[in-house]
Amino acid sequence: MTIDKLAYARQFLLSPLPTNELPDWKHTTIGIYNIYSHPFLDVSKSTNGVIEVALIGFIVNPYNPEQTNMDILNAIAGDVSLSSIADKLYNYAGRFVLVVKNGDKYYIFHDPCGLRSVFYTKYEEKIFAASQPLLLKKVIPLQEGARYKKFYASSYIKSDIEYYLPTGCSLFEGVYQLTPNHYLDFNSFSSVRYWPVKQLQKLNVKEAAEKIGDLLRKIMLAFHKRFKLALPITAGFDSRVVLSACKPIANDIFFYTLQYRGLKDDSADIKVPRKLLSKLGLKHHVIDCRNNGVIDPAFAAIYKNNSDISHLNDWGYIAYGMKGQIPHDRVVIKGNCAEIARCAYYMSGKKENIQNASQILSMEPGWNQHEFIVESISNWLKETKKIENNFGYYVVDMFYWEQRLGNWQAQSQLEWDIVQEAITPFNHRELLDIGLGVENQYKCKPHFHLFPMIAEYLWKETLSEPINPRPFYHKFKVLMEIIAKQLTVRR
Repeated sequence: MTIDKLAYARQFLLSPLPTNELPDWKHTTIGIYNIYSHPFLDVSKSTNGVIEVALIGFIVNPYNPEQTNMDILNAIAGDVSLSSIADKLYNYAGRFVLVVKNGDKYYIFHDPCGLRSVFYTKYEEKIFAASQPLLLKKVIPLQEGARYKKFYASSYIKSDIEYYLPTGCSLFEGVYQLTPNHYLDFNSFSSVRYWPVKQLQKLNVKEAAEKIGDLLRKIMLAFHKRFKLALPITAGFDSRVVLSACKPIANDIFFYTLQYRGLKDDSADIKVPRKLLSKLGLKHHVIDCRNNGVIDPAFAAIYKNNSDISHLNDWGYIAYGMKGQIPHDRVVIKGNCAEIARCAYYMSGKKENIQNASQILSMEPGWNQHEFIVESISNWLKETKKIENNFGYYVVDMFYWEQRLGNWQAQSQLEWDIVQEAITPFNHRELLDIGLGVENQYKCKPHFHLFPMIAEYLWKETLSEPINPRPFYHKFKVLMEIIAKQLTVRR
């Protein structure tokens, strides 16, 4: 494969205007719109004569793993109501964009966490959408303005190697990102929330662990029906739980660990997977992504130009290390999105009453420097507080879901599309619903009980090595703190 084939890898453009700027891309239409997709990205279409749907990417049904993209599309196209489409998407996994045409009206949905990202704008009363803003430049003028320049000159960029934006906005004025759990209504040019729609159901931790385990296993079996798989393993919770769901198919999976940044051969994230997979009789591969600071200039140029927000100096070096070391015919299974059900922003488990945008903005230091970010978060919070009040979904959990995963993780996958297709089994609304319904005491520090319980239920041998083992000095520090507290009490 020549390196120029990696330009805008696995990305798409939806445009009412044709373009000759993407000559090697696949081309199809839905109504008056052209869909251009990179050669590595599949597009499927279905119609019932009234409603027409186009799928960009892939979608799976864990309750019927034999179903293909077309089978699922036909089922979706069988009912013309938006509420029916939203209901059906509740039980599907995947990484996809769904374009819906109903008469002369158009809508866009995407996967639960928005990992197949959608950016959209209006130009001369026409709607355009793409994987990221730079592709919009292929059909309409788009200029880097004051917002763009201020963001890249900010201290936030210098202080956070994994900087990102909230969903709902972009670095280009008039260009917006579709937020998870929302669809884009072309007619009103608005993002419409379609989920949640009912009260969050509480579950005891044992019941939840078994339900999540059963569903994870089904999702993994559905992925296995569709793809050859690769699974990165670390010492952490998420990859351990995913591994436990792979027991029936483990011999068919390429297991590996990325060695990057400061990871050494004796680091827990290298050492623990090596020992664990050996015990399970599975082969472990270490993918060295350190590159000694060297990267092919041609690869670097394409990587940087594949997105308006590009983390070349970190994620780009990791991607370059993956290139050629992970079999190109494998779809990578990531453990991300599980953090939604692990109190990611309040690991003590204690909820703070969020009343204003400054409380949310403080979770990502540096965001408050930018007026467009403050405005975007303020608008999102106003809407999402209604979800908290009406249905019991804590606004901070929704922040992690819709803002951090919807952009930070989606951006990571977008950038790594240059070397791999990725998917996560936790990108599934029903599964996340179950996890969010568990009491926080079972999802927070220090033990995160829910996750080991899932692994034990599915494949207890995956717990034969510790999860995130702490070095001796950390254990010693904790012991000293305990002794100090006891001495204080005695006094």
